[in-house]
Amino acid sequence: WGWPPAISGGTLLLLLSLGNTARAFIATLATRRRRSLDPGVRAFVTGLLFLAFAALGGGALALGLVGPAHRLTGEAAYGLLVALGGLSLCVLGLLCKILPFLVWMKAYGPHVGRRPVPVATALASRGLELLWWVTHVGGTVLLTVGVLGDIPVPTGLGAGLVTFGVCAYLANAGRVLLHLRSHARIAPS
Repeated sequence: WGWPPAISGGTLLLLLSLGNTARAFIATLATRRRRSLDPGVRAFVTGLLFLAFAALGGGALALGLVGPAHRLTGEAAYGLLVALGGLSLCVLGLLCKILPFLVWMKAYGPHVGRRPVPVATALASRGLELLWWVTHVGGTVLLTVGVLGDIPVPTGLGAGLVTFGVCAYLANAGRVLLHLRSHARIAPS
C-alpha cells in the first residue's frame, strides 16, 4: 500500500526478530561439544550471514534508502544474497550432513553388529565439501559485487566459481550415493 510508517515498522520488526534469532543461534553454537565446524555447518552459518546482509539490504530497499538509479541493481543483488547466498548455502549445507546419514542408514544400518561398517561421516569427502563451500561463497560474493556495480569481470568470474562449486557439490553427493550401489551387491547377512 506504500504506507511509510507500516514499511518502517515492519522493516524494524523483521530486523529485530532476525537479530534475536541470531543471538539464539550463537548461543546454540557456543554449547556445542565439537568446537570445529564441518563444511556443512560452516555453509549453514555462512548462509545465515548472507541472509543477514540481505535483510539489511532489503530493509534499505523497502525504506527507499536506495535511489532510483541504483534500485534495479540493488534488487538484483538482494535476490542473489537471498537465493544463492542464503537459502542455497543453508539447504545444501544441511544436506551435506543429512544425505550421508540417510545413505548410511539404508546401506549399512542393517549390517551393524554383523560385520564392519564405515561411520556415516566417512561416506562424504570433506575436501569436496570444503571446495564447494569456498567456491560457492567466493563466487556469490563476486557475482553480487559484479551485479551491484554492473561490472562484467567479477560477474563472470563469480558465475564461474559458483558453477565450479556446484560441480564439486554434485561430485560429493554422487560419491555418497555410490554407497547405495555397493549396498545392492551385498547380500543381507
